Amino acid sequence: MAVTDLHSLDISTAIDKIFDGGEARGAVLSLIDETPSINVGQNVPLVMAGRAKGALVHEGGVKPDNGRQVTPKPFTTVKLVYSQRVTDEFMMWDRERQGDFVSRLVSDWTRKSLPRDIDTVVLHGLDPNTNTLDTNLSDYLTKTGSSIAVPATGSTAAAIDTDFATAVAALDGQDITGVAIAPTAAAKLATITEGYEKKYPGLGVFGLTGGTIAGKRAASTPEVAANGTELIIGDWSKLYLGFAGAADWKVIEYGNPDGGSYDLQNVNQVCIRMELKFGFRVLDPEAFAVVAGAES
Repeated sequence: MAVTDLHSLDISTAIDKIFDGGEARGAVLSLIDETPSINVGQNVPLVMAGRAKGALVHEGGVKPDNGRQVTPKPFTTVKLVYSQRVTDEFMMWDRERQGDFVSRLVSDWTRKSLPRDIDTVVLHGLDPNTNTLDTNLSDYLTKTGSSIAVPATGSTAAAIDTDFATAVAALDGQDITGVAIAPTAAAKLATITEGYEKKYPGLGVFGLTGGTIAGKRAASTPEVAANGTELIIGDWSKLYLGFAGAADWKVIEYGNPDGGSYDLQNVNQVCIRMELKFGFRVLDPEAFAVVAGAES
């Protein structure tokens, strides 16, 4: 069969599952309010500073400008790319077997990898494949200037609890909607008691056990802990994240598309690739507080 026939497969179901609450969604996708479709390159969020205050005007009075600054903030636009080399016997399989393999591969990428890779990129500006900083990213949550830095005073349960309170205080006047917390920090906070009651009943010895901390939405993945981060708290509606349509995928038969050791034809392989375009922006650098210690 022709390779192009494979492209009639619908992978939208696998993609949709990470947004419907039925799959492990990662910290970012669990805490933001929505994941809208965006037209990468054209959508530019307009950020309005502060709170508008209405003017009291009598009949015939002058109506003033409220003086609210409106600033355009373009998206940081990137792709997440997943590639898998397989033997070129794949091309000889019947359509049903090919479809089943691609469906399982895409499902694995979207369920196990994509949500946590989003955490790595959007929270820390790291390339998930190399775990190195992408210096071309203009914006991510833990970047200096994109959030309020709260240096960790220690790594004990008591120190993390104190720093948590400091972060809340630093967000005075902001709407706090949720917390992204490192698993180790969550496990330590779980040991704190007030009287005979746990101070954070949503936490257990293995970290986050429920969906809330101190009455706020909470999410935890190992990726939150990158660069010594213990927790990120704030108004997650101020993190704008959108996806540019459905994921694209293809079967590549020639060349060295993944920078491997050999040309595909030299080793009788084909490469199956999926790409997902997305854009994100921290709309207000005063909306988030990041508690972090020394780089882990």
